[in-house]
Amino acid sequence: MEYKFIKTEIREKVGLITLDRPEVLNTLNERTLWELADAAENFDRNPNIHALLLQGSEKAFCAGLDVKEFSERINEFNNILETFKNCFIRIHKIRKPVIAAASGYVLGLGAELLMCADIILASDSFRLALPETSLGMIPGLGVLNKLIKNIGKAKAMEMALCERAILGDEAEKAGLISRIVPLPDLFDEAYKTAAKAAQAPLFAVLAVKESVCFEENFENTKGIEDAAMRNKLIINTEEFREYIRNFNRQNK
Repeated sequence: MEYKFIKTEIREKVGLITLDRPEVLNTLNERTLWELADAAENFDRNPNIHALLLQGSEKAFCAGLDVKEFSERINEFNNILETFKNCFIRIHKIRKPVIAAASGYVLGLGAELLMCADIILASDSFRLALPETSLGMIPGLGVLNKLIKNIGKAKAMEMALCERAILGDEAEKAGLISRIVPLPDLFDEAYKTAAKAAQAPLFAVLAVKESVCFEENFENTKGIEDAAMRNKLIINTEEFREYIRNFNRQNK
């Protein structure tokens, strides 16, 4: 099928997915996230594809939630949140390795999306932050699980509560990303990495990811379900709805 907000391509044994909303720094709305999950599952089912590559633009991998659209659909919050939760669970369940190329802003839902990847290459402009609390919500689709394990509770709390950003060097030292690559080489190097991962027989590729995910216990979706439930409680309060209306007016 044709997608509106992403581009897809098959290169040998690699399925490429590129976020394609440059005018809004690749922010995620309901449709974009659904397209991402659908494309990833289609590549996952294709026996000729052994690895997936996910990328954004040079300026932004993904700058988080499309707040403008979200605030305009204030009466659909519950359905939107349910779509987000289900799409992230679908992406987490992809059986083939997912390689990501991340440059520039990686914010909120963008950080959630990036942490779905198994191998992450980043440019030196990489900047990961969690601004959800400024919207009156909580990060809750997998990223906190990953952050707590990699950087510890204290730094994860500072990121979630104080919007402290993690830059490339710190992210690499903490093991959040695989390595830093100069921006001119980032996307080519990410493809080469995905192609290398795809060289092994598919049964071996699948077994490696399954084994690593089992050891890491990152496919456990209970945390996603719990955080989605907490956000659902938040967004059904009039206090939140008034806050998001004011936030959007102030940021127009």
